[in-house]
Amino acid sequence: MEHSSSRLCVRLSNISHNDLDMTVASTVLQFADDTKLYRMVDNCQDGQMLQDDLGSVCDWPDDWKMSFNTDKCKVVHCGKGSINFKYRMHGQMLDEAIPEKDLGVVFSRDLKVRQQCEEAYERASQVLGVIHRTIHFRSS
Repeated sequence: MEHSSSRLCVRLSNISHNDLDMTVASTVLQFADDTKLYRMVDNCQDGQMLQDDLGSVCDWPDDWKMSFNTDKCKVVHCGKGSINFKYRMHGQMLDEAIPEKDLGVVFSRDLKVRQQCEEAYERASQVLGVIHRTIHFRSS
């Protein structure tokens, strides 16, 4: 039987402090004011470990007199073997982002680039349409 694992990324918006990763076992990725909590989730135990890390992350802002906007926090399940574990922050179920755009890259559940390519094609077509409508050539 082929073993397939899933990846999960929980996007936490509007936090950026270097000591956050000391409170969790999952990987923490930060860029500007955007933070992601990342972990391989192969079974319910892994999902519970990520949920426990989310609980720690929820406690972290209290020490800094901050708060999370849980409406902007999303879950991204990636991979064929995803168990679709449900995650909560402050008792609120987190929505799954399908697809999620991050730093200009579109992440789909199957990690295929189709939507990214379609969006690039659409933007290029719009620019070509503007050029075609606004630039007129005259013969000499």
